[in-house]
Amino acid sequence: MSRKELLDLEVRVLRKSEKALLVQDEVTGREAWVPLSQCEFQPGEEDDVGTLTLPEWLAEAKELL
Repeated sequence: MSRKELLDLEVRVLRKSEKALLVQDEVTGREAWVPLSQCEFQPGEEDDVGTLTLPEWLAEAKELL
C-alpha cells in the first residue's frame, strides 16, 4: 500500500481489545472501532492520545473523516 492511500488522524483511544481500538477523532468527536490489523497507533505526550495511521477507505467506512 502506498503512503498516498494512508491517512494520519489525531485520536484518543477510549478502549483497546486484542484485535481493535475504540478511537475518538479529536476533530470531529466521532467514535469507531478500528481493527489493529489495519492501523498503527503512535502515542503522543498523553498515552491515550496520538496519531492513528490507517487506509483512507477504512477511515471513510468508519466515518472518521
